Amino acid sequence: MFTIYNNGIVDYKGSTENLYNVKNVNESTKFTFNPEEGSIKDFKKEQDSNSNKKKEEQFLSSYKKISQINQSNNFFYVRDIMVQDVLYIDNSHTVREAYELLKDKKTGQIPVTTLDKKIVGIIDAKFILSLLIQNLDEPNILLNRRLREINFPEIIATTPDAELRDVVKIMFDFEVGVMPVVNEEGTLKGIISKSYIFKAMSCIPQLEIWS
Repeated sequence: MFTIYNNGIVDYKGSTENLYNVKNVNESTKFTFNPEEGSIKDFKKEQDSNSNKKKEEQFLSSYKKISQINQSNNFFYVRDIMVQDVLYIDNSHTVREAYELLKDKKTGQIPVTTLDKKIVGIIDAKFILSLLIQNLDEPNILLNRRLREINFPEIIATTPDAELRDVVKIMFDFEVGVMPVVNEEGTLKGIISKSYIFKAMSCIPQLEIWS
């Protein structure tokens, strides 16, 4: 099951096949995930293109092998490898507080939720920079705005019981680096990313066929 959220509003909810019918691959919003990214200054540095290319090639190789798994093999689900103790911020906080949390925790992105933990979007330093560029005349006003006043790009979320190979296919086709995991009510339950999938390959023997 996949859901497209637009500022917390459900735009689509359904199967993998139907997702391709309602959303063009080329229209997807690209989120990357790098746990070593810590500050806005880090986001302004040009990334090593060779390293990124190698990671994408690894992910493509994994995706191709997953798609060839025989039906007799064990299925793995998002709940098997997702991070449940996920860092998030509710939308009563300010843009400045979100940036400080990104910097202090040295993480790439943070899910944004309502007070009752319903998913709204994902915030990263690059997005904050884009907001600042649009508000160059009044940067402090922007930084002090509540996250509930900000329009976030739409995101694709999945559920804990989604098959892992379907999630990997969506992440590859729509170039999504990180995906929130929510329950049927849209409550944040965890997060999954390319980096977590790579880690799982080295920790779970049954996933060695992916590498």
